[in-house]
Amino acid sequence: DRLVSLAVEAGQHDLARHAISRGLRGLPGDEHLYRLRMRLEAHAGNTRGLVGAYEELCVYLADLEVEPSPATTALYNELRSQRTSSNIS
Repeated sequence: DRLVSLAVEAGQHDLARHAISRGLRGLPGDEHLYRLRMRLEAHAGNTRGLVGAYEELCVYLADLEVEPSPATTALYNELRSQRTSSNIS
């Protein structure tokens, strides 16, 4: 968390992505890491990355016959609506 936060604050989005990717290699399907990734992509203005992160998680979880937690889905919807609102403005 801390490394990702520091990297984002410094504008080092690639470093933050790398840290999250390494975490996901060890903990695939970890929703906390996916929420960090979604926040990162939203902060970077990368709507495609935001959607891709959520969809990747959904595919992984579908193989386990589960759905993302309500907290993850709520964050995704919130970030998507913020992106839509900022694109309209």
